[in-house]
Amino acid sequence: MELATVIELELLNHQAQVLPVLHKNHASENRRVLKRHFGDGNIRKFIYLLKKVTWQEVFSETEVNAKFKVFMNSVLQFLT
Repeated sequence: MELATVIELELLNHQAQVLPVLHKNHASENRRVLKRHFGDGNIRKFIYLLKKVTWQEVFSETEVNAKFKVFMNSVLQFLT
């Protein structure tokens, strides 16, 4: 069995790893699966929100985690 596979996402420097996990099959147990739905309406809404972000606030930060926090706070502000 292959231990891990690295997938090139072609998104700047982002990569994903796929790790196989062996487990006992518990078909009788209830399982909850959370998924993201990227439908056309959701994509249009996200693009609309991106246009409303104040990018100067993001660019003025020097640290990458601070940039991400400002960006997420901007987007989340429009969702609430």
